[in-house]
Amino acid sequence: MPGTDPAESLRVVLGELPDLPYLPELPARGAGADLTGRTAALLVDIPVETTPSGWRVTAREGRDLRRARSFLARDLDTLEEIAAGYQGPFKIQVCGPWTLAATIELAASQNPVLGDAGAARDLIASLAEGVAAHAADVAKRLPGARLLVQHRRGGAAVQDRALLRPVGAAAAHRRGRRTRRVLRPQPGAAGR
Repeated sequence: MPGTDPAESLRVVLGELPDLPYLPELPARGAGADLTGRTAALLVDIPVETTPSGWRVTAREGRDLRRARSFLARDLDTLEEIAAGYQGPFKIQVCGPWTLAATIELAASQNPVLGDAGAARDLIASLAEGVAAHAADVAKRLPGARLLVQHRRGGAAVQDRALLRPVGAAAAHRRGRRTRRVLRPQPGAAGR
């Protein structure tokens, strides 16, 4: 969504989309306010930082991750204030696991996490834990809302099937069919 003011953006969303309002991202605020930054802010025990080419895993939490978490905290505080008493469906969106793994680089290289089966597995587990905590936080702030979580897909890297095959093949080889079902995008799952 264009703009940098979370209060104004939320008022617009609640006014223009009353049947399915959502928590907007405001990427014009800078690194950490975009979908990847917001989702990275949810990761548990996997710190990230920005680089000239995007985001990468790092050894410890730094300024970039603190900024992303600050943007999210401010957005949630604003949501709680403006949407107080809201009842009905409410959507939050995060990067899907494939998108996130394709857009975050490994710490020691410029290769995406998606290219390393173990790193991808860790990132997906961290994302699942972080999204669950985020959803619980939003549900607590909007107790009358029926919360919907959308895993958004995006970026050319995710749509390049050549990137998806090595991870799926390696995971299937090491852990059998169960892991392949978990890591593979599910047919008919909107926004994955």
